Amino acid sequence: MAGYIGKARSIAIPNVDIGSLTEPLGLKSYTTAQRDALTGLSAGDTIYNTTTASIQFYNGVDWSTTNPAPIIRSITGIIQEGSASTLTLSIIHATETIDVKYYEGATLLATDSSVTVTGDSATSTVPSAVYGQTAGDTITISIENSTGIPSSNSIDKTVTPVPTGGTITTVGSYRIHTFTSSSSFVVPSGLSLTDVEYVVIAGGGSAGNDAGAGEGTGGGGAGGYRSSVSNEFSGGGVNAESKLSLSPGSYTVTIGAGGAAGGFNSGSNTTFGTITATGGGYGGAWNGSTHVTGASGGSGGGGNYASNGGSGTAGQGYAGGSSTAASPYQGAGGGGAGAAGTSGGNPLGVGGDGVQSSINGTATYRAGGGGGGAGGSSSSTLGNGGAGGGGDGADNDSLAQNGTANTGGGGGGGSVSNGDADGGSGGSGIVIVRYQL
Repeated sequence: MAGYIGKARSIAIPNVDIGSLTEPLGLKSYTTAQRDALTGLSAGDTIYNTTTASIQFYNGVDWSTTNPAPIIRSITGIIQEGSASTLTLSIIHATETIDVKYYEGATLLATDSSVTVTGDSATSTVPSAVYGQTAGDTITISIENSTGIPSSNSIDKTVTPVPTGGTITTVGSYRIHTFTSSSSFVVPSGLSLTDVEYVVIAGGGSAGNDAGAGEGTGGGGAGGYRSSVSNEFSGGGVNAESKLSLSPGSYTVTIGAGGAAGGFNSGSNTTFGTITATGGGYGGAWNGSTHVTGASGGSGGGGNYASNGGSGTAGQGYAGGSSTAASPYQGAGGGGAGAAGTSGGNPLGVGGDGVQSSINGTATYRAGGGGGGAGGSSSSTLGNGGAGGGGDGADNDSLAQNGTANTGGGGGGGSVSNGDADGGSGGSGIVIVRYQL
């Protein structure tokens, strides 16, 4: 039986056994507009809708679809101005893959093709032609089944302005700003941030400057370490601080310098808005007339020749180690954010370890204390700097190391016996900020 079975009110059509047909059953085709113009309908009337590419039947009240158009229930996530992001679509009546279409007005900007649907969810990566639009622009999102059936609805999203400042990276759902020099973190108008996490580290202290007494100098203390990262620690062994909520505005970022070698120079403070980390204390040494003890700071500098190390700041770092008046007069290790410096002796004092953080996606130690310097005779064991950028102290075979830049590490202690009286400089600080939009 070929042709169409249509509706004919004046002709009684007997029941037909569709299973006995030897050719496809042809249904009358209508567009949606043509369908809606039909009159005299009865429950059970069936058509093929070319607009929706589906069979529809009249149930006595309205039209039901056997191959319904997909529907977008919701879209979560944002379109970030100038950077890639992902959107999660909650949908029904979708095929195993869909095309996600992005429009601005009537203009199709881009299509994310063949997106996999899992359950009732699909994730679309926002194309560059879309996130390259201006903040505040309205983007209309619709989908299309693999059969070519478009969604019966669309959802509008606004291109969202995003914060600026520092070097910006993305790890998972986090947007991360890393500041290695002074600048500003700017939250644009129309956007407020919650649960902002940070690591703020001050500059590390220098080693003490030995003026020729033949003693090893104390290692510099690490810069103060403050953190609000969940499940991590601030310096001094305390739990992470509270996360921040930031309203639109400019937040000053000042990166503290490390203390310069050749003197008694503590590191400089680092600030992020209202958060201030204290510079690391300098190491102890003979200044030509008296023994100078290690200075207090974010973490304390190590002592030398019967002097104590400086104390750390609560919630930021630990104290430096002490030293004795016993030969060979070794310098003590500077304090780190995660541990105190050890006492000077033989072996040399070791700088305290820093604190490990994964705020930027990679587990990294920062803010280690500087190792102590050797005295008048060689040491069998080097005064190592603490994990996290602390400089090694000098011995008879090697010069002192500087604290590593942008870690807040303390400078390694110097040794007159090998001509390295000045010891190492402290490492500069750093600010890392992350949040989810």
